Amino acid sequence: MGLDAGDHASLISHKHGIATPEINKKALENAFNAGLTVHASFVAGAKGETKKSLECTCNFIKDIVEKYHSRRPFFSSIEFSLLAPLPGSFAWHSLKEAFPFIG
Repeated sequence: MGLDAGDHASLISHKHGIATPEINKKALENAFNAGLTVHASFVAGAKGETKKSLECTCNFIKDIVEKYHSRRPFFSSIEFSLLAPLPGSFAWHSLKEAFPFIG
């Protein structure tokens, strides 16, 4: 499940449209209630990300682990990776705007 961030501003910078931490929590709740096991994915390095927004994401992860995984095995894994702008993605075009000499 691509949750990406626990901070609303970070989700906006990831171009997730209407996604908010609350909507992501509701999706997790629905998956939990359906008896599913989830791989949760988060990304660091989005435009405008700060130490405070990363701390918010880390706290979000702690909260969801305490809420769900403590009751039954819910997360198959939790991944935290660095943003890798793929050619053609929004992040790639933003990078090319800022640094036109890049491919």
